[in-house]
Amino acid sequence: MKIKKALIPLVLTALLALAATPALATEIEQGTAAPTYTNTGDTSVTASVDTTYTITIPDSDTLKFEKLTGTAEEAAHTKTFNVSAKGVTLEPGKQLNVTVSGENNDFKMTNAALSSVKLPYTITPAAGSALRPGGTIASFANNSTETVISTLIVNAPTMGAGNYSDTLTFTCTVADKTP
Repeated sequence: MKIKKALIPLVLTALLALAATPALATEIEQGTAAPTYTNTGDTSVTASVDTTYTITIPDSDTLKFEKLTGTAEEAAHTKTFNVSAKGVTLEPGKQLNVTVSGENNDFKMTNAALSSVKLPYTITPAAGSALRPGGTIASFANNSTETVISTLIVNAPTMGAGNYSDTLTFTCTVADKTP
């Protein structure tokens, strides 16, 4: 019961505060010109829409190779992965570019035991040629829900024994649309 007694004054105070808020409006005065006695008024309508997007890149398991051998067929050294977009909202005339690079702006995995030993690899989008590090792997337009399929190929015959790794960095940039 004490809570109800304390709550009632708070609710009444809130209602009085809301009632004291001035109305935000434009007034139109009655016109004086016969025969209609009308007048008009204008008001602006505005909106702001933020740039938004969600890009999905491959997880580490997608690009994890099993044991590679220097004599294995090329298919054993190839991984296919997707870069996809959804919920892309951009300004008119803009596109979303996704670039990819490896550590040290290179496409080489480093041997865990001896960092000077490298295992090179290439990344090739389905509709294109091998990328240079920092190259554009995908471009997405406004309202895009595309998936770009790419391939990572390890150049295994040049490798030495050991465990190799690298980190791919995907960077999204909104830029002017290219023809």
